[in-house]
Amino acid sequence: MGHSEWLDLLQDLMARLTIAYKTLLDEPKRVAYDKQIAAAGAFTLGQDKTESEETVDECLTRAKQALRAHNFAGSILWLRKCVEIAPDVAKHHAMLGRSLAAFPQYRQDAVRHFSMAIELDQWNTSAYFQFGELYEVMGLPWRAVPHYRRILEIDPEHAKAIERLAALENETASAKPNSGKSFLSRMLHRK
Repeated sequence: MGHSEWLDLLQDLMARLTIAYKTLLDEPKRVAYDKQIAAAGAFTLGQDKTESEETVDECLTRAKQALRAHNFAGSILWLRKCVEIAPDVAKHHAMLGRSLAAFPQYRQDAVRHFSMAIELDQWNTSAYFQFGELYEVMGLPWRAVPHYRRILEIDPEHAKAIERLAALENETASAKPNSGKSFLSRMLHRK
């Protein structure tokens, strides 16, 4: 309250909170609001339909909406449904892997889904690239290198893979002191 320049913002916030609270208390208003949110595709789990009635396309559409809103938790819910309904679609596994990778606690699960995506579609350079990026984020750059190399086998002109591979190779080269000599050679020639 010591910041007078925030007073208008705080008043606006309190007004919005009051409206939200009144909407939650009034049953007809709350139901109307819930229907409006559901119609807009705002990350509900489809309370009007049973699981068997939902199609993969509907789930994928909702997952994409969540991704556009940077709501990775919401996209994970919908993409898990996609994988459950159609487990042999590489794209669903790759998208789920990308969403899971946003959360450190889910990165091992992301590895599993990227592996499955690659197993199902060995020509998907996007899955290889995202898998490589995940390994880099996890601090495992040596595991990323084979993925970037595989991309270049599929598409020798893939600029991002060329860039990442060069950067990782430069990091590796600069991290090796006395790279021309073996450890035993350096030990025997010490004075």
